[in-house]
Amino acid sequence: MADKIYLADMIEDILDKAEEKLKEETEGGDLKEVAEVVRGEHVRGKPKNPSLWIFTDTVSIEGGITSMREPWTLPLIVVSVVYNSQDPRRGQKNATELAAKARSVLLKSRNLDLQGKVHGVRSVTFEPRGRFEEGGGVFSAACVLNVSFTTLE
Repeated sequence: MADKIYLADMIEDILDKAEEKLKEETEGGDLKEVAEVVRGEHVRGKPKNPSLWIFTDTVSIEGGITSMREPWTLPLIVVSVVYNSQDPRRGQKNATELAAKARSVLLKSRNLDLQGKVHGVRSVTFEPRGRFEEGGGVFSAACVLNVSFTTLE
């Protein structure tokens, strides 16, 4: 009999792997300009910028359930935050570029190195060039990726 794969454990594994992959690329890779990668729910203090924030949204079941295996989709949201009070155009451009690079990093693996558990990572939406009204020169961009996985309970 196969080992159980619980929903809460899979969500945590997916978030851990996404964070790990993004952090790896900050060490001389495609995201070397990123100062910090943070999980939205694990923030203490004010992160250094530019930063990447990882969040999730509502996890949903895919199709019908035919056995103890359940197919799920987790929306993984990555938001880039850049501070540039001197040049708003460059701040917006940098935020968009970082979110796009983060998206590419997460798409490379297609299963976040969770073989047999994660069945795909695909782009859903991309929101370029946001600006925080209160923050003056703080800019953001975001990508949403759907992560498909299976639980076994």
